[in-house]
This record gives sequence, C-alpha cells and structure tokens, in this order.
Amino acid sequence: MPSRITQRIDQVPTGDITAVTAGDGLSGGGTTGAVSLALDVNELSVVTAVAGDYVAIEDVGDGTSKKALISDITALAGDITAVTAGTALSGGGTTGALTLNVAVETATLQLAGQVFG
Repeated sequence: MPSRITQRIDQVPTGDITAVTAGDGLSGGGTTGAVSLALDVNELSVVTAVAGDYVAIEDVGDGTSKKALISDITALAGDITAVTAGTALSGGGTTGALTLNVAVETATLQLAGQVFG
C-alpha cells in the first residue's frame, strides 16, 4: 500500500467499546474479547398484560425478531360469539361467564349409551 494511503488510514479516528453491560433480564457482557448477552425472563418483573402491550416474537418467515400486540395474538384464538340453550336446557348468552342448566325432570338423558327419561 502506498505510504500516503497508510498515513491517511492511520489518521482515521477509531473507537473502542470499553464494556458491554447486561441490563434488566440480561446476563453476560464483559470488558474484553468476544462478549455475549442472554435473556433470562425469570429476572423480569411480572405485569398483567393488556391488549395494547407488545411481546417479542421470532418471525419464522424471515428469521428476524419483531414485536406483536397482545390483542393480535389473542385474536388468533377466535371467539365464541354465543352459547344457545337447546332442548331441556336453560341459560346461555353472548357475553361474560355463561351457565347452562339442565331441566332433568323434563329431559331425556343418555348416559354411557343408556337412555333415561
């Protein structure tokens, strides 16, 4: 390499990373050599998640880390939109905790293949 280029390269300022410090939920780090960080979710504080919170995910489509809304994840499970009481049943509904009741005095029941009524 010509000496003029070498002189110019020597004049380019370089920086050094003096430390990598592991923060909350992370372990590892260091001050020399090849350092790494690891995530330990057991070291994180507990919180009640709400629909607008994000969680970290691995996108298997492109292998990158991304964030996803809790509401988007829960929407994947689907929703029961109604529970309808059929013959000899009462109760049901469309919201909240639902109960179905059996009117055994008017019902024909089949238990383990045996019909009672």
